[in-house]
Amino acid sequence: MKKFVLICVSALLGFIANAQITDTLGFAQYSAGTETLYQSPNGGYAFGNNGYGDKAKAQAFSLDNSFVIRDVLLKFGAVEFNSGDSSSAIIVNIYNSGGPGVTLFSINDSIAPDSIMASVQVPVYQLVANDYSVADFSSETIVFQANERFFVSLEFDSLIVGDTLGLLSTTDGDATTTINAWELTSDNDWIVVAQNSYSWDLNVDFAIFPRVDVNDPAGIDDYDLANSIVVYPNPCTDFVELRNLDHQSLNGVLSVYSVSGELVLSQSIRSNSNRIDVRNLATGLYTVVYTDDNLRSAVRIVKSN
Repeated sequence: MKKFVLICVSALLGFIANAQITDTLGFAQYSAGTETLYQSPNGGYAFGNNGYGDKAKAQAFSLDNSFVIRDVLLKFGAVEFNSGDSSSAIIVNIYNSGGPGVTLFSINDSIAPDSIMASVQVPVYQLVANDYSVADFSSETIVFQANERFFVSLEFDSLIVGDTLGLLSTTDGDATTTINAWELTSDNDWIVVAQNSYSWDLNVDFAIFPRVDVNDPAGIDDYDLANSIVVYPNPCTDFVELRNLDHQSLNGVLSVYSVSGELVLSQSIRSNSNRIDVRNLATGLYTVVYTDDNLRSAVRIVKSN
């Protein structure tokens, strides 16, 4: 788990001048609402740790450009560090989407947090109430494509007994949609917090704000996604082949990136040599990027056993 970096400031504008930050997701929508701190009727906070044993809160995001996540702003309304134990911490996770979850319409819609892509541990003793903190993901290079839905979650399982956190949110009814704010219950179920039967029946957004760079997300932001280049088979196990649907010759470079943006494979591609050995890649999701003098294209593939 990566080392954390924590920064506290009195205004959000203090962050904007940092290099390689081009957008702060969710902040404009959040600022249009009224900020509040919801308490839990059995102790703790509705959007923190409480007597119900809630494990995590998560906010969904997407952007109409490709981007890389640099860090995440967090704002708490309450920080109670009573344990004095320096190991007490929250875990900030980046999830992709597509997991089963309870929404207002179904008990197993596949739009909930799915797999953890990166994690940062932040000790409670470095959190403050009513100011901004930052979980730093800059060395992870977490790449998302345009309009790809993802989540940022805060998990409370690593808090020591006696420590309590309350995440700020907008007031009920201020959120623009009921499917962006989620919680992980003590039964390990992801549920939208607007659910009136299983959750809090509150239509809110959380004070969670990913800061992203749309200029250079692992070099993939300006790529045409799979309109010209086909990679098959997909899912793959041993080899994949590239084909240009425009019937033009392939004469360029292929790069394969892990889900965190790490370059794991690179080789020259020619029309008579367009087969790629992927046997040494770990099981998981990858982005295959092909570039030549006339074309840039990126395709997602799944490597299976």
